[in-house]
Amino acid sequence: MKQNILILGAGKWQCPIIKLAKKLNLYVIAIDNNPNAPGFDYADLSIKEQITDKNKILNLIRNYKINAVVTDQTEVSLKATNEIAAALNLKHLKLSTIEKTNNKFLTRNSLIYSNLNQPSFKLIKSQKQLYSFSSKIGYPLVIKPINKSSSEGVFICRNKFELRKKHFELKKYLYRDNLLIENFIEGKEYSVESFTVNNLTKILAISEKVKSVKNIPVATRLDFNFPINKFLRNKIVFYVKKMIHKLGISNGPTHTEIIVFNGKISLVETTMRGGGFGISSHIIKLTSGFDQNLAIINQSLGNEVKFNKLIRKPTSLCFFYYKEGYIRGIYGLDKIKKIKNLEKIELFYSKGDYYKGLVSDRGRLGYFIVSDVNYQNLKNTIRKIYSSVKFEIN
Repeated sequence: MKQNILILGAGKWQCPIIKLAKKLNLYVIAIDNNPNAPGFDYADLSIKEQITDKNKILNLIRNYKINAVVTDQTEVSLKATNEIAAALNLKHLKLSTIEKTNNKFLTRNSLIYSNLNQPSFKLIKSQKQLYSFSSKIGYPLVIKPINKSSSEGVFICRNKFELRKKHFELKKYLYRDNLLIENFIEGKEYSVESFTVNNLTKILAISEKVKSVKNIPVATRLDFNFPINKFLRNKIVFYVKKMIHKLGISNGPTHTEIIVFNGKISLVETTMRGGGFGISSHIIKLTSGFDQNLAIINQSLGNEVKFNKLIRKPTSLCFFYYKEGYIRGIYGLDKIKKIKNLEKIELFYSKGDYYKGLVSDRGRLGYFIVSDVNYQNLKNTIRKIYSSVKFEIN
C-alpha cells in the first residue's frame, strides 16, 4: 500500500519535491491557496487552502492516514508543516527552533551568548526607538522586517534622510509595526547550505554572492563551491555548525547567509529550509552530489539519511535583471541552447510585461544554472550567456 505524503505549498519551487515524491511511489496530497498552483498538476490530490492554517488542514485530511508532512524552499508554510506533523505524531523539526529561525530578532537574541559575531541590533517598536538607536550605532545601517524572506523590505540607510524615507516604505512589510535595525557590515557575502541528521551537520555548499546594483541588497549571481581559501572555508564551516548547534537545530536543511570582513564572520540570517530558486532541489545535487529533496522526504518518513561521499563541483546560479519598464523584446535565447554545461534557464517575464526592476529577490527577470568541474570554463560560459541574452526594456 502506498504511503501518503502531505506537501504544504504547490507553487513553482515546490514542484520538484512533489515530482520526486510521485517518483518514489508516494500518494501526494498537495495544499496551496492558489487554485492554479503548478504543483497541483503533479499531485494525486489537490486541496485549495491557506498553507498556514493548521487547524483547517488537519480537518481536511482527517480521513487520510498521513505518513509524512513536508515543505521546501519556503518559510511561509514551515511552521504549519511541522505543527501538523507534530499533531499527527509524525517526524518533525523542533517547533521552538522554527519559532526562533522564522523571526530574525529571535535568531539574533538566541545567539547573544554564543561568542558568534553579529552586528549590533535592536527590535524597534516605535519611531522614537528607531531614531534613538540609529544615533547610537551610526550610519550606514540596515532596517528590515523580522519575518520576511527574499530580501523583501531590507533597506540600507546611509543617513537620517534615507532612514525616514525607507522606514515609510518598510511599513507595508511590517508585522505589528516591529522591525529590526542593525549596523551595516561591509564585506563579502556568502550563503551556506547544510543538512543535519540527528545533530550531525554536513556543509553541502558555500556560495559567494555577487551584488551588482549599488544600495540594493539583492544578489545577481551566486557561485557555489568555487575555490576559496582553505582557512576561510574551515572558519565558515566552524561558524555555521556552531550556530546550528546553539540554535538547537537537530535535523533538516538550513540556509544561512553570512558576511566576511577582514577575516571576521558575521551572521546575516538563517532559516530551517532549503534555499530558494532551485538551490534546494537542483543546485545542491549538482554541486555536492547530495539529493536534499530526497533527504527531506526520507527524514520525514523516518527513513535513514546517509551522507555519501560529497563532491565540490563549481556551479553558478545567475540572474537576469534590468531597469524598470515595459519589456519590448527578449533576444538571443536561441544562441545558448546548445551550451553543454547550461543546466537550466527560465524567464519569469514575457514580451509586453511590465517589470518593476531589481527591488528584491523576487524582482529578477529570470535565471540560469551552469555547472562545470572547471570553474574557469564556467566563468567563460557565464560571460557568453550574459552577452548573448538581451532585454529591450523602456
